[in-house]
Amino acid sequence: MRLAFALLFSALLSTQTFAQNPDTTWVQTYTWEAQNNPATAYESPGRRWFDFPASDNDSTYQKVLMYYNLKCFEDGTAGNLGYACGEWDYLTYTYLFDHTGMMDSNSLTHPHWLIDDLDFVSDTLVTEVAQVPVDTVRWAYSNYELSGATSSGEAVGTFTAAPSELEWESDCGRMQWVWSADELEALGWNGTPSVGVEWPAVASLVEARDAVQWNFYWSADDSLGGFYTGPIAASSKVSDASAPGRFVLDAPLEWDGESHLVVEVLMQLDEAPVWEADWAGEEAPQKTWQAGTAGSYVHFDGNDRIEVAVDEINVIDDAVTVEFWSRGTPEFQPENNSICEGMNADNQREINIHFPWSNGRIYWDAGFDGGYDRIDQAADANQYEGEWHHWAFTKDVATATMAIYFDGALWHSGTDKDNLFGDMVRFHIGCNGNGGNDYRGDVDEFRMWNAALTPTAVAEFYNRSVDEAHPNADDLLLNLSMDMNPELYAIGDGVTHFSHGNAGAKTYEASEAFWHPGAMPQGVRPSLIWWSGDAVAADSVVVDHVEAIPATSIAEWAVQGNAVTWESLEYGWPAETVRTTRTPSGEVLATYPLAGSATEYLNDTLTFFSVPFEVVDRYELARYITPYGIGLTLDDDGWTWVFDVSDYVHLLRDSVELQAGNWQELLDMKFAFVHGTPPRDVKRMDAFWKGQYGLSTFDGNVTDHAFAPQEGESMFRLKTRASGHGFGSGNNCAEFCYNTHSVKVNGDAQWSWEIMRECADNALYPQGGTWIYDRAGWCPGAVVDTKDFELTPLVAGQDEFSVDYDITYDPDGNYRFEGQIVAYGEPNMTYDVEISQILSPSDDKLESRWNPICESPTVRIRNNGSQLLTACQFSYGIEGGATATYEWTGNLAFLESVEVELPYDDPSLYEGNDEEWVLFEVEVNQPNGMVDEEPRNNKSSSHFHRVPTWSYPDLDDNRVIIWTKTNQVAWETSVELLDAQGNLVWERGYPTANTTFKDTLSLNQGCYRFTVNDVGDDGQSFWANSDGSGYTRLKKVAGGNFINFEPDFGRYISQAFFFQTNLVTVEEKLPISPVSMVVFPNPSDGVFQVSLGGFQAGKSLDWLCYDAMGRLINSGEWQVSSGLLQSLDLSDLPTGTYALICYDGQGRKLSKWLQKQ
Repeated sequence: MRLAFALLFSALLSTQTFAQNPDTTWVQTYTWEAQNNPATAYESPGRRWFDFPASDNDSTYQKVLMYYNLKCFEDGTAGNLGYACGEWDYLTYTYLFDHTGMMDSNSLTHPHWLIDDLDFVSDTLVTEVAQVPVDTVRWAYSNYELSGATSSGEAVGTFTAAPSELEWESDCGRMQWVWSADELEALGWNGTPSVGVEWPAVASLVEARDAVQWNFYWSADDSLGGFYTGPIAASSKVSDASAPGRFVLDAPLEWDGESHLVVEVLMQLDEAPVWEADWAGEEAPQKTWQAGTAGSYVHFDGNDRIEVAVDEINVIDDAVTVEFWSRGTPEFQPENNSICEGMNADNQREINIHFPWSNGRIYWDAGFDGGYDRIDQAADANQYEGEWHHWAFTKDVATATMAIYFDGALWHSGTDKDNLFGDMVRFHIGCNGNGGNDYRGDVDEFRMWNAALTPTAVAEFYNRSVDEAHPNADDLLLNLSMDMNPELYAIGDGVTHFSHGNAGAKTYEASEAFWHPGAMPQGVRPSLIWWSGDAVAADSVVVDHVEAIPATSIAEWAVQGNAVTWESLEYGWPAETVRTTRTPSGEVLATYPLAGSATEYLNDTLTFFSVPFEVVDRYELARYITPYGIGLTLDDDGWTWVFDVSDYVHLLRDSVELQAGNWQELLDMKFAFVHGTPPRDVKRMDAFWKGQYGLSTFDGNVTDHAFAPQEGESMFRLKTRASGHGFGSGNNCAEFCYNTHSVKVNGDAQWSWEIMRECADNALYPQGGTWIYDRAGWCPGAVVDTKDFELTPLVAGQDEFSVDYDITYDPDGNYRFEGQIVAYGEPNMTYDVEISQILSPSDDKLESRWNPICESPTVRIRNNGSQLLTACQFSYGIEGGATATYEWTGNLAFLESVEVELPYDDPSLYEGNDEEWVLFEVEVNQPNGMVDEEPRNNKSSSHFHRVPTWSYPDLDDNRVIIWTKTNQVAWETSVELLDAQGNLVWERGYPTANTTFKDTLSLNQGCYRFTVNDVGDDGQSFWANSDGSGYTRLKKVAGGNFINFEPDFGRYISQAFFFQTNLVTVEEKLPISPVSMVVFPNPSDGVFQVSLGGFQAGKSLDWLCYDAMGRLINSGEWQVSSGLLQSLDLSDLPTGTYALICYDGQGRKLSKWLQKQ
């Protein structure tokens, strides 16, 4: 017997098939060497032009083959991610772009008006108001009064520096001071709790009673190098009504005699403080810290952008710095976004920052030259969300470096980055250059420089304003403080930057202060008056604060040539806007209508034409999914997949633009134009379904396509290529969900199939990921299935016909899907049979699961003649061995294929030096006894290595030990031994988990095949399941192994070998009869009938039932008798899938999956 193979799809051919044919024209396109280049950062092969055979060369080609060879990087890593082969399973398209020479333009539309940067039909906005509308936030504070209070006296002393040197630029600030334990003792704090504090200097600044707030901390450190953030011991949120500079604490400060006191003041004033006089105080080095805030900041909540006038920044040529403060919104981050992006006139990226992408990596892209330079690195969540941090991004072409700074310190850098900058036509903050990938979070102090700031300059000025002391002050191009413009009611100055959407300017909280941090001027600490006594609860204090309601953009657009641009930008508030009074937690206390003059906007559509362009038709030649590359090696010569691209021969002429590959592996791609007569001439191709289609809308987007045959077109084929992607919700569609695909012709269903592809028998294994999981039309490290449907019998003679493609509906997932119709002439030959592929013997790596062989050779033939092929003659053999002949009979219609096993009993096929390359040659002719009209495709050859020879010294032993250690699901594993004729010599299953089994066989000299099967399709060891680990080895009696099988093999692993020995086993072996097991009904509601055949009557049979997790559910014993049905009752078990395993006394195993409904 022979293992069943999953059928290879029709486009895939052996790399050996035409190697010996001298009448072939080769075209080399992409090469390893061009891609394996550190100077280009090992970039993708990309989109390139190549010279192909001339269209007027009077040559015809039997077929065109595309050789797609991949290997791992030699001098670098895939995508600079640390692996020689790319880590992930990426889609890889091979496209041909047909430049038709015809010009066209697109009719385009754009709304006349955009409100909130969105289209609308009609809307009403309030555009004239007496003042900016505000919401009111009503704060209610606990309040305390002093009773029986005494003070420590008046504040005395004078600062040596004025408080104006604090350099606060806004109405917010934060200050902290430390009083050491020694100082507290000197002040008489022993046994006298403080319940109030007074600072006369702030009495005149307190417009609202909560404008100055206090927090007090006990600390083990008597100095400050930054803000102290320990637990709060006491606080005061409002001033004393009877003394504006005095504050009563919510809890007494009781000193323990050892701790140091940290005093904090938070100021939230109506405007930046103006101190009337110096403070009373004293110098206290290392005991002070303070910071202000940078005015206001912008809050992006999605669909907002700040447009920068590019004239301000287009002086950038070879150096740039982009810097800003940011705080991402945790609810949304990380997500795919751009915090800023600038695009050139060709819509190519010049500057971009993904901040971050959904994978948590921050990307810095700068400079375009056929591609953009990039550096990136993963960031911690607290670096981009929930906290204010500063980021700076630099590039210097002169030194070919790019860098990213975090809070003033170098965070990441890259070299060999020398792309210059081109002029930008758009630059957006808050989204990408096309208005998508919105950033959601807060941004402030956005600056751009026409220079790459030095690490010193970044560190010294990242939290300070730019002044003449900055070493690059003359290079500053953009300095946006994100304050609201009171004339526009929005952020922007109406000249250099403009706000679209409704992003509002927000006021910092004093606790957020980070601007100009450092010690107090001259390190001076104010003298405070401390109050003791009792704090008595009084009536609560209510204080109202206002927040401006962000205005919404109103943009009027107009056509200018082949584009549109906005010509006026105003702001207003939707008429339904209400002003609210609410609590800090969001509870609405009252609402008020918005007062002002309203304007109604009725929208219409602008129509215009795009810039004329050449019509370029894209055709997908093939699709491939890269393997999981961790730990993978593709050998020095790579792995080659061969595609039959003969249907595109009319496009592969003259100068051709191709796109192929990506940065996962090195690609070498060449085309073989095999001279001769094709089965039929390609007349035309129509590519119509192409792109990405969501399953939820597939029927609406992939609709009937009509095709009208032209003169000379008489035969037709539909080609489709579908691969499902996306998972994680619902049915895990479309990558891992089973669904039915179907094709209709003229409205009638003609073909239907299940798309799921078996991946556990992939030739490229093991891979560093979940390579065994079946997927929708594809597998990692394999080509995507191409389906060819012969339409001719269904549409012959019709003036027009239609095709449609359907997929079972699912709300999730998508398909990358292509549909093409190929039109042909009549068949060119009546009798022609070709050898399409030598499956075995072969060193083709894609056939390595079966090769090398003991068995007879196998080839695939195809009928290229119009007559039904019923017979043909084969002549074949290995170089230096016997030549054999064979007559095949059967029925093959035009362009149908079949695999043919060629009987061959010359032992030199497998007996001999296994390191020697051996040549196998085969020829086919006499189709139906007639002369073959195209003899050039009758011959083929393959090189191969023989099976290994195993023996003992002096050939004096013939024993082999089958040594298997089972994993936790032992019932999934079975082994079998076949002889060269495919007869079963020995087999067994394994009933017990985590157990070592040792079986010793005595073998006569000969060729054998040993196979380990796994019905779970996950081998004996696999990293992504809970099955544990196992292995199988063929061991020598005296120690050592003949072979140690790779345990991560998926469905099966097989090895043929020649066993050499002088001993002959003479004992009579009982014949091993074939056995069978049939279970019905299946699925069932719980009761199954089991019919057993081939087992010896009267003997017992052990059975075990497991659930899908490999847990033993039940077991028992059946007595076998001819024709007896056994009953299995699972009605008490939940709905699901179960495995029934049966063992006989010879160790043979049968298994069936049962489905209980």
